[in-house]
Amino acid sequence: AVCGHSLGFYAAAVAAGALDADASFAWIGAVFERAWARFEHDRDCVYVLTARDTLDGPALAAAWGLELLAVNGPCQIVVYGAPAVLEALCAALAGRLVRHGPLGSCCPFHSVRMAPVCVEVAHWLAASGLQPRAPQRPLWSHLDATRLMDAEAVRATLITQPQLRVRWDALIGRLAADGHDTFVELGPNRILAQAARWIVPGSLTVLSTDSARRIRRAGSPA
Repeated sequence: AVCGHSLGFYAAAVAAGALDADASFAWIGAVFERAWARFEHDRDCVYVLTARDTLDGPALAAAWGLELLAVNGPCQIVVYGAPAVLEALCAALAGRLVRHGPLGSCCPFHSVRMAPVCVEVAHWLAASGLQPRAPQRPLWSHLDATRLMDAEAVRATLITQPQLRVRWDALIGRLAADGHDTFVELGPNRILAQAARWIVPGSLTVLSTDSARRIRRAGSPA
């Protein structure tokens, strides 16, 4: 099975054979160009919160007037809102948080505020003639934990994902329940690998290319 978190979904679509690399880069560029034009001045409005215990993302977002953008696992959420409110929330949760702070992006990916961008990208897609293909390998959605069976499902996910919440917790839980027993993260860090351990503790063998690099740097065989 192949899956990707947020921008990683474009790479996952390539790995699954649903897009080629050039099309993936063009699609990402179309999204960023339009999102930047709208949100370039929105600084420090997206925060990642990582706690020692379970965070009730929907309840916290509702109580503080924030938007929940992603549930990465029981202990980590991504929220969007006014910087002062985000800082106040972090102060209120100070005893529970391991780390917190801005994501470093001015574009509120996975927010309903990205809906106009999605409309513009859909128009760009129609004019470009670019079309996804049916996945050649099992490709799963990070939005609703379902398998994307055909080209239209891939297209719909790519078009709408910038405005929809990431449910990484639901996806990893679903894959584990379906019998997948190994999770391999391909990327520059181990954030999703750690999330997988939180979501189904003790149920998965979790590996990452970052871990392999660290082993090689230490002089041990990977």
